[in-house]
Amino acid sequence: MKKLKIILQSKYVYIILGIFVSLYVLLFTIIIKYETKLANVTILEGIIQELVVSDDVISFVLKTDELVKCNYYPKSTDTYDYYSLLGKKVKLEGMVKLPSNNTIFNAFNYKQYLYNNGIYINFLVSKIEVIDDESIFYKIKTSIIKRINTYDNQIKSYLNLFILGDKNYLQDEVYDNYRINGIWHLFAISGMHINLIIVVASFVLKKMRLKNIFISLFLFFFMFLTNFSASIMRATIFFYLKKLFEYFKINISNMQVLFLTASIILLIDPFMIYNAGFQYSFIITFAIMFMSDKITGNYFMKIFKISLISFVVSLPITVNMNYELNILSIFLNIIYVALI
Repeated sequence: MKKLKIILQSKYVYIILGIFVSLYVLLFTIIIKYETKLANVTILEGIIQELVVSDDVISFVLKTDELVKCNYYPKSTDTYDYYSLLGKKVKLEGMVKLPSNNTIFNAFNYKQYLYNNGIYINFLVSKIEVIDDESIFYKIKTSIIKRINTYDNQIKSYLNLFILGDKNYLQDEVYDNYRINGIWHLFAISGMHINLIIVVASFVLKKMRLKNIFISLFLFFFMFLTNFSASIMRATIFFYLKKLFEYFKINISNMQVLFLTASIILLIDPFMIYNAGFQYSFIITFAIMFMSDKITGNYFMKIFKISLISFVVSLPITVNMNYELNILSIFLNIIYVALI
């Protein structure tokens, strides 16, 4: 254990790890090219993930030999409870449709987006046949989704946002307003929500001997609920590492723990480097930690400084994604952080 402490406290270890992770990401995201092995199939079997139900189309990701983006257009004769399909093993009939590149320069490239998520084909589904039931975890998730969808559309959209991290039910106009005003991050599940969960759970369970184990298990399930989003993974793995190092009395800084967290996520999925949530989460968290001694004053002054730091360091990502800026977002965040 003493050797591990010495290793983790050495700056050279982080330099070597940074070089290794960078080369690893370069190799597996740029040098190695991936192609589908399912280009000509008409039948697929797999487990349904990331299900989105609307009046016009049922959209989901099928986990088979590779991930496949599927769309099914409901028929009037269908008797499916579509929400209950989540997590079930199904047999699909249909046809492959290869995603196309964007035709407008610098516009959103849907094909590249799918590729970065390990998806190389779309599948237009004509028939769905359930062949096996879902796991207990998917049963719980399905019951939560069904409960959320008993509310009206406006309430349902916000419950999906704050519980499942799913913005698909939010109206486009509302989403655009949040994005343009620079406060969308408050409505996306992030480290702020995880920290709130940890603080509340720690207070409620303060007399429980195994409270950290209970919180850790709950956070892992919460990652599952939110489809392992980058910001949730960052906050959860950070919590795991902090508690682990505290248990073994290994004294390393929060910035070192953050670096280890990023390295673990990228080693699991190197394509996460292209995920906007990953970029925002780590860059802003790093900047806030780095400038923590400057974040002083009363509540509103601290929020202002955090908002200013976040705005400045995330500027390149925001410009690249949105091609527009709203300077007022610095001040809007002061109001909306308190409200949210």
